Amino acid sequence: MNHGFFLFIRVALFFLFLPVFLRGEEKKAGFRGDLFFSGSWEQQGKLDNRGDLRLITPFYGLSARFQVLDRRPAMFLEDTGNSITGFSGGIYHKATNSRILYGTIDEWGLPARIRSPWIRSLPLAERHAPMGGDLKTETVSTREPAAYLYLGSPQFGPVRIFLSALADSPKLPDFGGGAEFTFKKQNRLRLEGFYTEQTLAARKSSTWFSAAPPLPERDFRLGAGSIAFSSPFFSFAADWAYSETYAYGSGTYGNLGITAGNKPWRVSLGADVSEGRYVGRDGKIPGEGLRFGGAAEYRGVRGSLYKITTAVRASAWDEKFNKSTTNFSVYFPRAVNPMPVWPQKCTVTLKRDGSSAAAEDSAVVSVHTQIGPLGTGLSASVKWKSPYDAHPQPYPVPSGQGSPYSVGGSGEATYKIGFITVKAKLGCTAERDKRNIWDLSLSAAAVRPSGRFRISLDIEEKLEDWNLGFSWQIRKTGISGSAP
Repeated sequence: MNHGFFLFIRVALFFLFLPVFLRGEEKKAGFRGDLFFSGSWEQQGKLDNRGDLRLITPFYGLSARFQVLDRRPAMFLEDTGNSITGFSGGIYHKATNSRILYGTIDEWGLPARIRSPWIRSLPLAERHAPMGGDLKTETVSTREPAAYLYLGSPQFGPVRIFLSALADSPKLPDFGGGAEFTFKKQNRLRLEGFYTEQTLAARKSSTWFSAAPPLPERDFRLGAGSIAFSSPFFSFAADWAYSETYAYGSGTYGNLGITAGNKPWRVSLGADVSEGRYVGRDGKIPGEGLRFGGAAEYRGVRGSLYKITTAVRASAWDEKFNKSTTNFSVYFPRAVNPMPVWPQKCTVTLKRDGSSAAAEDSAVVSVHTQIGPLGTGLSASVKWKSPYDAHPQPYPVPSGQGSPYSVGGSGEATYKIGFITVKAKLGCTAERDKRNIWDLSLSAAAVRPSGRFRISLDIEEKLEDWNLGFSWQIRKTGISGSAP
């Protein structure tokens, strides 16, 4: 990390504590804290532990957080060579949402949306969250610790400004920032910008004819901007990003989302496109593509919801759509009086991948029902291949020429006894010219206000491989101490 960033941190600390200096020393109640400890162990996996301590000071909404993450093999007494232990912490200011962090950082908002777009959901307007970041709560072996700053201003009339910086390499830190304008309380306009410079590691092709060419170590620059407007009955949001990579080229990515309506009806449309040799925020090459889709929902009485989402994708701007995902969801209203049988949820998911000569189609149906004290769930899935003619359809339309090559089904039951919940699941998948694949799992969980403990047994594949696991959570709130 360079000296310029540490100067930036010192300046940010000054502004973070400026309200304290201006208003003098104000003491309220003593220190308060929350302690959280969680972990999991799998016989054929790993041992994870996480400790998280949060201290709330009596001074102007300032709080501190300390976290320890640890991951090691399940048989940790025999092999400790693959163990990972990370320490992280931060200082937070509640009123302005400002924070200074060190550790593995989890970013969201604009920096996250301009990563690999095709593995993320369609960027509808309601999914355009403002930029931000916090300490990651899972151990990650592929990312180095970084220093992160988010500095937000108090509300100056209708305006609030913010900026962020992340330093994880000797090069210039990643910078972001923007302003949010509030009109008549519920109408907001947000403008954001982001810039990063990195040195990407050399990459080798995995095969002779790999779609991704081998590339040397190279410099990479990325700039992005975002605009978002939200009101009770109409919202729109858009992102635009431009990347330039040495020895590879340049490219752009953009998205747009529009939402209209409120309860009970709401309709959303969204689209995004990647052109040229665009490289995402994570240094990965997503490839060209165009995606378009939308969502429509109706919220009824007693928590009921009827929703449909769909998205189609083409491998380039001027090519036909050949991939799609569609989901139908129904959440039934809660029962007014106890009923012996009451439906809870029903979903149908349809997919098509027409990027090859024979389109890969699939359908999954699941139904969840409450039968007295027993919660039940049934699901069925089928996969088939359809001939792809000269005028392909983006959606899986039955043609009578395709035939299923994989059929599966599963059932699960959940029973609650006081604070203990017992769950069992049995499933089977049959594939053409292959042995049936079974999936059996049993679990029991005890949940109390101060914590949670769960034991599970999973039997997979051919009813020969089994895996025993434990997970736990312990929470202590209200830890207090006197202020100096």
